Amino acid sequence: MRLLFTALTYLISLSVFGQSNKDLSFGITLGSNLSHTVDVTKYPPDIIVLAQNSKEVHNNKLGFITGGFCKWNKTNKTFLFTEINYTQKGSHNNHEYIQGPTKSNINYLALCQSLAYNPFDNDFYVFTGVEASYLLSNTTVYLDNNFDNTECRDVLQFWDEMDSDVFKYRRFDFGLFAGILYNPANTNFSFSLKYTHGLMSMLPSEMPIFTEAGLIIYTGKMQTNLNRVFNFSVHYSFN
Repeated sequence: MRLLFTALTYLISLSVFGQSNKDLSFGITLGSNLSHTVDVTKYPPDIIVLAQNSKEVHNNKLGFITGGFCKWNKTNKTFLFTEINYTQKGSHNNHEYIQGPTKSNINYLALCQSLAYNPFDNDFYVFTGVEASYLLSNTTVYLDNNFDNTECRDVLQFWDEMDSDVFKYRRFDFGLFAGILYNPANTNFSFSLKYTHGLMSMLPSEMPIFTEAGLIIYTGKMQTNLNRVFNFSVHYSFN
């Protein structure tokens, strides 16, 4: 809650400043995500990789994105675009050790900074930038009708109750994105389509295996688990 309040305060401060600066505009964003996660193994053959043969399949999942933005027009052809968004990511999963499909709902508070450029003197811009996200929740939902979903727990809540830090999901994510923006003249609306390529694994890089007495048998590398997102958004500028 404190992080969300800080983000809103930052956006409001930019908005107030934007009222007195004709080169600065602000507004709101609403859109939809098509997301999934990928498992990547990047370790030598002699390294033990936990769950590398688990045969888990990640399929696309729909989610939504909402937030605010600030646009600073540097020149007639370029502008800086800052966004603070609540964004839903995750995937539909099928796992050989779990009966029935599951859905992972991974929710972030994301700060996006991009630079847009108009290459053809029309209403279309290309843009690229970076996204830094803070993980708010990660919930697994069992889609099998025979499974009691009331037993599902927030993954973050479960790991936070564990004594060892190695089992906790990473709170922060980082990625790069690129896309196109349609910004028609004489209107407050604009439309964007972008792809975000996550660079940080959501899981810890390694996990120790313990005996019943609490002794470490060995430490296995965790499979790298990354976010991949296609996003379509509508932006409305207040000024």
